Amino acid sequence: MKALLYALLVWAALAVPAWSWSVKEITVNTPEESKYLFEDASVCREIGSDPFTPFTRVGDHQMHYTYKFDLKKGACAFLLLKVATQFNVEASVDNSAWQKVCDYEECDTLAGRTLVDLTPFAAESSTVFVRFTDKYPKDGWGALLSGFRLYTTAAMAPVSRVDVEGWTAGGRALGPGECIDAAGPVEFTARVTLPAGWSREKTALYVPDTMGTLLSASVNGKEARIGTTWDRGKYITGAFDFGGENLISLTLSPDKGRAGIGAPARAGLLYTACAAPARKLLDGLSADPLRTQAPYTYDKMNYIAGNYTGYIFDERYDLLGFNDDLEIHYLHDTSRNICALAEEERFTPVVRPELIERLYKGLKGGIVPMDGDDLILSFKHDRRPVDIRPLEDTPLLTMVQKMDLSRKLCTVGVTAGAALEKHEDTPLRYKDGKWEFGRRWTGGGRSVSARNRYYLGDSDLPPSMTFTFDGRGSSVIDIGSLGEADYWFRPGSWGPETVTFPNGLQRAAAPGLYIYKPDFDYLIISGGNGMGVTDVPDQGAGLSLVIMWDRAPERIWGAADKSGRKGALTDLHLEYPEDCKKAEIRILPFMDYPNDQKAVIALADRVSRTGRFGMGFYNPYASTFGSGIGADGFAAAAYIFDKYHMPLAEEAKELAARALSTAVKYDQMESGSNQLYHLIKACLYMHLLGDTRYDLWGVRWADRIVKAQREDGSWTWDNWQCRNMSGLISAWEMTGDDRYMDSVKKGLATVSFNAQGERLWKGSPSSDDFTGAGSVNLFGYVGDTDSAQKAIDAAINGISDGGFFRCSDLNPYMLGLSAAGMGLFDPGEKLILGLTDSAVYDREMAYITDKPTCYIRNRHHPLTKDIDFPLDF
Repeated sequence: MKALLYALLVWAALAVPAWSWSVKEITVNTPEESKYLFEDASVCREIGSDPFTPFTRVGDHQMHYTYKFDLKKGACAFLLLKVATQFNVEASVDNSAWQKVCDYEECDTLAGRTLVDLTPFAAESSTVFVRFTDKYPKDGWGALLSGFRLYTTAAMAPVSRVDVEGWTAGGRALGPGECIDAAGPVEFTARVTLPAGWSREKTALYVPDTMGTLLSASVNGKEARIGTTWDRGKYITGAFDFGGENLISLTLSPDKGRAGIGAPARAGLLYTACAAPARKLLDGLSADPLRTQAPYTYDKMNYIAGNYTGYIFDERYDLLGFNDDLEIHYLHDTSRNICALAEEERFTPVVRPELIERLYKGLKGGIVPMDGDDLILSFKHDRRPVDIRPLEDTPLLTMVQKMDLSRKLCTVGVTAGAALEKHEDTPLRYKDGKWEFGRRWTGGGRSVSARNRYYLGDSDLPPSMTFTFDGRGSSVIDIGSLGEADYWFRPGSWGPETVTFPNGLQRAAAPGLYIYKPDFDYLIISGGNGMGVTDVPDQGAGLSLVIMWDRAPERIWGAADKSGRKGALTDLHLEYPEDCKKAEIRILPFMDYPNDQKAVIALADRVSRTGRFGMGFYNPYASTFGSGIGADGFAAAAYIFDKYHMPLAEEAKELAARALSTAVKYDQMESGSNQLYHLIKACLYMHLLGDTRYDLWGVRWADRIVKAQREDGSWTWDNWQCRNMSGLISAWEMTGDDRYMDSVKKGLATVSFNAQGERLWKGSPSSDDFTGAGSVNLFGYVGDTDSAQKAIDAAINGISDGGFFRCSDLNPYMLGLSAAGMGLFDPGEKLILGLTDSAVYDREMAYITDKPTCYIRNRHHPLTKDIDFPLDF
């Protein structure tokens, strides 16, 4: 059999040239994707985590989508997927007999992409189908795909990679991952036959892990180069012989008297085919590269989450990435994580001052530029712009704001004595850092055109629409759909019920608006929050649109209906006279800014003067004001800086005081937040700093939370309940008032676990507690470690070495506070961790481990600087 295989390989070497690879980059919702999309029971959402792949194809619950690939039979082919959440991927040669190839828990990965090897299927057929489904349909987090790369050979290739079956060391053969006792350096050798047709510059041997230090390597007696992979494995490149047998030699210095090579070691393409395996085997232990710290226990979760927080730190911006894949940074997550790291210092033996200092600087960069002492933060550091698009075949343009999901703002059309019903668009094109297209309206002998521009990956540059008029009469720019469902103000608002002028003057939108020859540059229309999703009114989470012009219209008018509380504006019209040739219009959305619109006015004034918001990639369109976040991060940072005598202590105290004073001011104006737990935490850290000015407000906010608690101990919804109980713990720590802890315990009584391990809230299954993090936090704090462990077990499908769902949003709900009930030892002086240090601690000791407790996939983390494993062709 071996002779036959060798003969086939020799034949392949004679029959075909060296590998010639074709690589195609496909993003979803594009014409290129449609060539492959065979069956579509999915939905595309413009989530836009990456400005170059803004759409995500979603297959939740029973949904699915299937791609069809026409390959050469026997070709080597594989996919690199940008896929997320609880995906399940299957392949078939006939679209009926499906074979699972990977899912989110068992997959080969490379720098955040998932590898699917199609070569075994191409060996059977020239057509291969790949289907995406939801692995856990009941909770609806399935198969989010934003794009893929398709790699194929132009010529035939027998296999895409070859595993090394075993090694020889110390005079005996070793099984996969087997280690031996050794007193000094030991040589491991293996023989492996590589297919003909592979090329030396494209081939490597991947070694997933070693017991001991890899000192040197050779291939066929010649010294080989050793590199490091993203997951801290090694790869070897050297004088490989293709179509014949290769002698591989690795020399290791033993670790504590033992040496060994992890399995599966394998040879393949020096890029994706050498990706990390789903399971690593070394010295009798099997480990998932994403779950090397399993099994996950309550004792481990704090340092696992703390270490992961360090790994998603992005040194370019001094902020946390949302996770290790996405090009997006939420400031509220960064602020919340500073608090969690301060709580880690309070309740564990370690402290991370360098990380906290860097995050503080990133948070500070997001302060919205305003006059006066008010301090409000941007919500995100974001590379996603506002779009202006002809989303439907209509004379009306539709503006789109890409927040976490696509949000339509309004419609824009033109009338010139009569409606201009005919319209024609030029193709959308990318030029000089921006997308642009033109539209021309015609009808009744009239013609008006618009040049529409929006900027890819630059939140600082607002989009614009430049209208060119024909000079044959007056022209009107019509801005509509202001109060309609699925547009900016609804859902989430009572509609645009207030008009604000640049001087701060406000008036009700009803019964309508008429202005002749305005002497200002913009209007702001805004509405309050009418969602009614909590028992506490959220009066500060407002929605606004700025309508801005470079040349003042002759008249402005708009109509209002009787919707909402006071009546809401339905449309707005800007009329330009016959002699006007051009006018530039900007329509800018803002969310969660205070109702007095001072911050929005400051941003609009800056755009009027400079054409920019002046915040770089800190997205100005949304603020953290409605979520009550900002003051807590500054106050927690100030607590750490003060305790460890760091130079920024006084500055951080001042910023925390400004942010809290701003929150108090707007609360008194009935324009506050209902997310009070962050504000109470800010009061607590100021209290710990000796500043008791805000204690009374902490008590007031805590009392509001207690008042909103229902008779059965619950709040409006599960997730909300966890947040409120966290705030009450802060109030109890600040005041010692047992009312707050009694309220927490009453709330915890609504949570239980059934015989199947499911978490129950008020007797029914629920995972809406930050997917387990909130329950671990609360049970851990009160010392109910048994329930804390049950909460971990109930959420185990979303836990890895990255903590809860590898997410900057979820981990801080558990990190730090949950350690209060662990009874950890007091080292006297905290173990100070540097930016790249990984900690391990328990009830007896704390130490820095030389092996990270979290896999490294964030290419911006300092630890990745010594990793040169190629990520792409």
